[in-house]
Amino acid sequence: TALAILAVAGLVLYNLRLKDVPLAGNLTVSLLGGTAFLFGAASVGSYQPALVVAGFACLYHFGREILKDVADKAGDQDAGGDTVPIRWGLRSALIGVCAAYTILILASPLPFILDLYGLPYLGTILVLDGFLIWVMLHLWRSPDPGRFARLSRLLKIGMFLGLGAIFCGAQ
Repeated sequence: TALAILAVAGLVLYNLRLKDVPLAGNLTVSLLGGTAFLFGAASVGSYQPALVVAGFACLYHFGREILKDVADKAGDQDAGGDTVPIRWGLRSALIGVCAAYTILILASPLPFILDLYGLPYLGTILVLDGFLIWVMLHLWRSPDPGRFARLSRLLKIGMFLGLGAIFCGAQ
């Protein structure tokens, strides 16, 4: 119940105050995205592996949330919104996306190293890491909002790769 109360409080806080606060709003949505794994863990009473996965989900969502702000910059500006690309510029926003995904890529072998997930996890997660590298390289090709929106949609596929890695690697 404490987790549910925190999640609801996060949703309320986001809707009342944080929606237009750069980084804080993105982080709130990302943390809420990671809680899905914690709710699953609560149902079986095993939090340790879920904490790692929730952290990975949070990083993944954080990068995607900033990228969605980049894709929506013109509309957000017209609506008077305040997002990372509006406040700090396109370059800073893209650096933020790349920083989140670089940390995720560097940390992704940890569940295998810590013997939380097996070799199938490692193989699948390396495919996801390659995909994230591809996305990061394509972020810098041209400042086209359509390109950023396509990359954001493609990142949904990466979510399935991450879930597949966890499913395949569970021991």
